[in-house]
Amino acid sequence: MKHRSQKGNALVQTAVCLVLAGLVAAGVMMAMSHANEVRRANTVIEDITLIRNGIERLNALKPDYSAVDDDFILNQLNLPERMVGSGTEVRSPYDRYKALRAHIGCAGCNNGYYVAAMKIPSDQCLRIARSPIGRVADRIRVMNDVGTEVIDDIAGKLPPIDRVNAVCQNGMGIQGITFYFKKQ
Repeated sequence: MKHRSQKGNALVQTAVCLVLAGLVAAGVMMAMSHANEVRRANTVIEDITLIRNGIERLNALKPDYSAVDDDFILNQLNLPERMVGSGTEVRSPYDRYKALRAHIGCAGCNNGYYVAAMKIPSDQCLRIARSPIGRVADRIRVMNDVGTEVIDDIAGKLPPIDRVNAVCQNGMGIQGITFYFKKQ
């Protein structure tokens, strides 16, 4: 009788160990997934900074940004291979980037440009919008499938958390973040 009881205890102990091992494995997988998303968001921030710095360097002596578009970005900035897509597509870790000349505070003057990151997940939207690149932007537009929030006159400071988060956490999670930069 004693032998049977010990055998039953061994089975219960084994089952408990397997459950604990499964919980630990699940926790590790969740942590790895979160770390991967943070890494991808940081790559977006680095890529936008790379694109902005390249545009500024190549247009430093020009009166405006009339040549800036996706083709200019691909052919003039010497982007890393991971960012070069087919045709004029500039790839991001989530989808793609768009860049184009813009008129900021004037009609048709091409005194600025924008760089947009498309299809940013909701949980990384705030991290990207309030990154250091947001501090040097003149305007930020955060958009999703149900709304857009344009945050003007932010040069030198980060956009307000509540205004960015209102769009980042609303809708179906299809986020676009556009950073506008103006010739100084």
